[in-house]
Amino acid sequence: MHFYLADTNALVWFLTGSPRLRTGARRVLLNRNSHVLIAVATFEDLRRKFQHQVGRGGPELPPALVMLEVARCAKNVCVYPCDSAVIAEMLRLEHSRTGFTDPEDLQILATFLVLNRVLKRRGHAIAYVGSDSRIQNYFQKRDLEVLPA
Repeated sequence: MHFYLADTNALVWFLTGSPRLRTGARRVLLNRNSHVLIAVATFEDLRRKFQHQVGRGGPELPPALVMLEVARCAKNVCVYPCDSAVIAEMLRLEHSRTGFTDPEDLQILATFLVLNRVLKRRGHAIAYVGSDSRIQNYFQKRDLEVLPA
């Protein structure tokens, strides 16, 4: 069984049908057998991006609409909470001088690392589906799976 943690851009590009989403990422997100996970921080990131794009001609995808779409696709999508394990991992990342300071990025990193440990013990794999090159590089340097969005 394979799991995927989708970042904000992957989610927005998927839901808007954007050609920016790469074919491999689109295939994974469309596959009902994929287990797609979303860090709860993604919704805060969406809110900020939406506020920034209002009036700038960018795609207007209100965060509430995204949450409704996620709920509609709930058979293979799950929002992962910011639990105590994720918070502890965020604190570890902050103090290990990773260079990440954005709280949403830290939570996405921490969520992935926590899920990777849990799923690995159960014999499953997880891949990061996203467009953030800094996050991609961080995971690739640690031999963690990345599927560019």
